[in-house]
Amino acid sequence: MSSTKYFFNKKREWSKRKDRILKEYLVPYLTKIAFSKKPIVFFDCFAGKGKFDDGEFGSPLIIENIINTYLLKNPKTNISCNFIEKKYGEDLKKNITYKKAEVWNGSFEENIISICERLKNNNAFVYIDPYGIKSLDFISLKRISEGSYNSLEMLMNFNTFGFLREGCRLLNFDPEKLFSDSDEEYVEINDIESIEKMNEIANGDYWQTIIIDYKMGKIKMFQAEEKFANDYVKQLSGLFKYISHIPIKLKSKNIPKYRLIFGTNYKEGIFLMVDEMNKIWKEMLRSERNMQEVLFEYVRPDSSFCQMLFMGQSNASS
Repeated sequence: MSSTKYFFNKKREWSKRKDRILKEYLVPYLTKIAFSKKPIVFFDCFAGKGKFDDGEFGSPLIIENIINTYLLKNPKTNISCNFIEKKYGEDLKKNITYKKAEVWNGSFEENIISICERLKNNNAFVYIDPYGIKSLDFISLKRISEGSYNSLEMLMNFNTFGFLREGCRLLNFDPEKLFSDSDEEYVEINDIESIEKMNEIANGDYWQTIIIDYKMGKIKMFQAEEKFANDYVKQLSGLFKYISHIPIKLKSKNIPKYRLIFGTNYKEGIFLMVDEMNKIWKEMLRSERNMQEVLFEYVRPDSSFCQMLFMGQSNASS
């Protein structure tokens, strides 16, 4: 089972980067989406405490601050926040101050029906950042995407390496062998109970072929992670017209810790997010040249990140 015992002691560098993408996107997002005159609803589906013990803000306070800043100039805009948290709800209530924010007790999957109900006829931004992978049943994402909202955008953090690690264990291939290719600070343990559960998360059994190819030495773990990420994003392309994703890592020599995946049905949204992701990449490349630790790998023009962007555009125009 995943443990969050020490997670909130200090905000890690990779968390700072993914939260920066969230922050930099939401500022222009609010400006654009407010023109619809429809209410705006934010969902942070794995909200945590809201603040780390070292004082760094988590996603709930980041979202809250962006809203408060926007409302200083646009006080009549109808914006509400919903923070779902199963374990640290009382801590979160103490840390948030926005008057139109609610803390929902329980898990993401337990609240799916209520989430879909709250999204009706609204502009919705859903942030899904779980500690592990157990809660990411694909059917939950599908239910959200099929709701009767005015607009919907989703930003999800998917632990692709953690998924492959669990897959190796379930297919009787020692997952500890993966650590030669991975981030040495990797601590998340999921203990998924069955192959069927993994299929529900991935929306298919395609991941098994990837692990078998890795086990037989046909591909490296770096290639296995990239292949799985691309195949998983193809599943999401059935839910959104446009998809982009960025690999998040601690060191350039390691495979990604996560994939931050963005889905939208609007060209303006995808170009805005891609712009923010590219800013992060350029910053990381500058750090790499200065021999500093980096979080994101260099992305070639034919990389999976660009392929998914163009795939989304192609699907939307067909």
